[in-house]
Amino acid sequence: MVFTPATTTSTTQLIVTPPTTVMQATSDGGSTLSLTGHPKVQQRASDGGDWAEFDVGKWRNAVFKAQAYHAKLYDDTNKFVIDCASGIGGASRCAVVEVGCGTGEAILGEVNDAFKYTVGMDFNQRFIDFCNEQKTGENTMFLTGDACGLGDLLAENCPDWMQHNKIVMCVGNTIGIMPDEIKETVYKEMAEVAGETGLAVIVFWNGNKFGDAVQHFYFANPQLCGEFSGEHIDLDSCTLRCPSGYTTHWTKPEEARMIIEGYGLEVVALEESSDKVGVLTAFRKRR
Repeated sequence: MVFTPATTTSTTQLIVTPPTTVMQATSDGGSTLSLTGHPKVQQRASDGGDWAEFDVGKWRNAVFKAQAYHAKLYDDTNKFVIDCASGIGGASRCAVVEVGCGTGEAILGEVNDAFKYTVGMDFNQRFIDFCNEQKTGENTMFLTGDACGLGDLLAENCPDWMQHNKIVMCVGNTIGIMPDEIKETVYKEMAEVAGETGLAVIVFWNGNKFGDAVQHFYFANPQLCGEFSGEHIDLDSCTLRCPSGYTTHWTKPEEARMIIEGYGLEVVALEESSDKVGVLTAFRKRR
């Protein structure tokens, strides 16, 4: 991967924000889960509410239901993140920070093995406790905190680690489950933490694959979103609105670019995953 500054063709401040996504899934115990790609967070209270209390077992059950369709994207995400690090000194000399790490599916494993230091953060203390039980080695840390205060959280808990070049990532469409009112702050905080020598990485689900996903992911798995018909599908906007209340929006590459540039940030790399299911982006503060 060659990292050259992407050409900015517009200075528009139009921000395109995906609508709320609510997924219905059934846990192994038979209970119904309300999700948004992952469990929904838009309706949490200001003190953390639903997200802070979401159960580890329910989360992992929901994640695993979606992994088969997104399996290649997981692999491509790992490669993209490690390749990003190669452009700023190499993963073995860098720290990686994941915003919204959940129970660690994205950060434990290949990414953790590649980087000098690994930090995951999430609002849910149960998730962080689980991650800390799974980690091995002294160069991995999981922290409970607010993505809007990421810089302060890291400065307080691992200041020496943050002296290294950094990849700050938010993957698996996690950005889509955050409340709309904090998204701009999160994007800018990620870029601020990455600093002059690092990169921020966000991975979206790709609108160019939306039609295929409707047929082979959603329609094939009605337990995830309920039954629906053609009238519930908007191919132009890459949006599915099911009678069950499930609504999902997938983001095309040009929309991803518009979001990032609309926040005044610089796109450094933007590509589709090999199976076109994901849009992988790397960005930083505008220079």
